[in-house]
Amino acid sequence: MKIRLITLVAALSVSLILLSLVVPVNHPSQLPTQKGVGVVADGVPLPPPIPPPPKQVGTLLADGVPLRPPIPPSPKQASGDVHPA
Repeated sequence: MKIRLITLVAALSVSLILLSLVVPVNHPSQLPTQKGVGVVADGVPLPPPIPPPPKQVGTLLADGVPLRPPIPPSPKQASGDVHPA
């Protein structure tokens, strides 16, 4: 029983090695078509590249609730009028 298993494993190994040597993998090959023009398949095309985001100089972006508008400064008092704080 053990001899049959060893023989089977050896036969499968040899056949796999021979098959890997005979069959070309990942080699461009030209297949004949209707008018003798070859077709080369390179694989699946890549998706188009993602364009980089536009550069924004001096602009800050933040997610969330925007701040309220700034309070305008009060008009300046006359230099003689001083109010205690």
